[in-house]
Amino acid sequence: MAKLIIHKKARTADEILLERCRENLKLTPKQRMEKMFELSKFAIKMKGGPLKKPQGKGIVLSSDKDESSRRK
Repeated sequence: MAKLIIHKKARTADEILLERCRENLKLTPKQRMEKMFELSKFAIKMKGGPLKKPQGKGIVLSSDKDESSRRK
């Protein structure tokens, strides 16, 4: 589960990136994939639609609402 971290002191972007990398390396591959899907779902929800527009090939990430309207 994702969590919000509020830093009390000023930290550089490099320090935050290093901390995130360390945390990510502690996860199993399955946990990393679950975290990625969780973040993708959150991004779709915040944007209110697909993350990318179809360009002919590949996978299109969209919310369930968009998918059901395309099937009709």
